Amino acid sequence: MQSSSARPLIWLLVNILGYIGYVGSGLAGLQIPYLVSGISLIWPPAGVAIALLWRFGFLAAPAVFLGAFTIALWQQAPLSGAIGSALGNLAGAVLAVWLLKQQQIRFQLDTVRDLFWFILFTCGFGVSVTAINGCLQLWSYGAVPASELWHAIITWWMGDVFGILVVGLPLFCFTRQVWQLLNKLEFILLQLLTAILSFILFVYPFTESPPETLLFAPFLLLIWSALRQGLWAASVCICQIALFSILGTSLNQGIFGAEQPMTAIYTVWSYVFFLSMICFVILLLQAKNIHTRRHINSALAGSTLGIWDFDLRRGTIHFYGEARGMLGYLENEIGDSVQSWANLLHPQDAANTRDSLIQHVKGVTDLYQSEFRLKKRDGTWIWIFSQGRVVERDEQGRATRMVGSNADISKLKEADVAVEQLKDFYATVLNKVVTGVWVGNRGHQIIYANDGLAHMVGLTVADLMAKQILQDFPEATLQHFRPYYYRAMHALTPVRFEANGR
Repeated sequence: MQSSSARPLIWLLVNILGYIGYVGSGLAGLQIPYLVSGISLIWPPAGVAIALLWRFGFLAAPAVFLGAFTIALWQQAPLSGAIGSALGNLAGAVLAVWLLKQQQIRFQLDTVRDLFWFILFTCGFGVSVTAINGCLQLWSYGAVPASELWHAIITWWMGDVFGILVVGLPLFCFTRQVWQLLNKLEFILLQLLTAILSFILFVYPFTESPPETLLFAPFLLLIWSALRQGLWAASVCICQIALFSILGTSLNQGIFGAEQPMTAIYTVWSYVFFLSMICFVILLLQAKNIHTRRHINSALAGSTLGIWDFDLRRGTIHFYGEARGMLGYLENEIGDSVQSWANLLHPQDAANTRDSLIQHVKGVTDLYQSEFRLKKRDGTWIWIFSQGRVVERDEQGRATRMVGSNADISKLKEADVAVEQLKDFYATVLNKVVTGVWVGNRGHQIIYANDGLAHMVGLTVADLMAKQILQDFPEATLQHFRPYYYRAMHALTPVRFEANGR
């Protein structure tokens, strides 16, 4: 815990560093060609302000206000205009962050909801307040004519949006957890490739006009980064691409360098904005897919089923739900190859399981069903009931994909064994008694008879089995027996019967 005496020092340090970051990024933005009175299409301080207030709370507001006030004075704004502009910049950022906190947006922005609200509150509400206020301040002291006011507002808005997406986003969504989960080597290689490619495209002095199709190369790296490492890594890629493209444009070099300065800046803005939107769409689709998969896995976990998806062409099998959990294995302890799972199969069950699978794949059976044992992580065995069906075949009719489920039936197997043992026990007991005992089915056929009954009627147990109770015995005996038999069946109570003969 932080001591109360250290808090003022931390607050002061945050505001000093925040002020330096805001002013430094603002002065860098002013080096880029702009329209009137410093209204630039590239304005990094907007992203710095959002990140400061989000990470350190509204106690960082002095850094944003003083930073905006300093930049306004640097542009020779009157004192009242500088104060008004600074208040507007602070108000827009405060409104955006306050709305984000009301919606309880997470740092990672890893859901459709969080990413949507982030873009709406920052690039929509917050930036609109800043742009409208700032341009009205410029109009109030004659820096922007009334005829250019609407154009100035749009340009200011575009510059702030660029700053939030390029500078603010990587500062906003970085956390220690995000860094820990990253594949560090892959991340470094990806960023290095992005830097090299961006330098070649946007800074290298081409002797001839390069083909514009090269602009799609960073897009491929961005897709890789978004799918493999998430939003933060992708936002760092976008930031690199933006910085190199702005640098090259300022030096009149690279793929955008041949254009007029303002035209080049518009091109850079459009290009980076397009990359950002594509990145967001990819991440939204991926987030929705992950969210849906988590719901399915949660439902499967509650049902104790393990769903499997078998790719017969590649020899891989993907499991969802409790397929690994019922065996006690962790997610990364069993691979996706069929062989890795076949190694867990009990040797005595391998042949029958393979035959059942082959019969279904060949189309002999409509449904694949098999019972087998798999080795658990602790070395014990678990009984599995597996069933599935071919869902895809190629043009030659060969099965290419199967989908099915695994269920733990160990308790049912234990119950079956217990019933068999109990049945054997009672059969042994009944065979020792002198009384004749028999069991009949709905067709009035004997399905069990003990030795006592066989001795009484003078037949073997094998001869008694499957005899029709109401037909296959002497008629004299049956005439005496039938009334008692029917009374016992309808009343469901024992009836005493004495036979006088066979």
